[in-house]
Amino acid sequence: MATVGEPLQGTDTEPDLHGRMKDLPATAADPATARAIFAGDPYLVMTDAKPAGTAESAWENPFAAGQHSIRNVTYFDPPGAG
Repeated sequence: MATVGEPLQGTDTEPDLHGRMKDLPATAADPATARAIFAGDPYLVMTDAKPAGTAESAWENPFAAGQHSIRNVTYFDPPGAG
């Protein structure tokens, strides 16, 4: 999961007997913090990891998140918008 201002976290998945992806009980965490998420297909997630920042991370920066991996999107309006 990537939420702007929070460390990256999520669950690992594997295919079940029918080929559908299922969540595994273990969770994954990463010290990099999401700094921006750009909408599109795929979404582009920028973090504070190298080379743009100084955090160590197992993820590339930026990294792409395809529509198939997105479960929920919440957009926000900047203060004063609307």
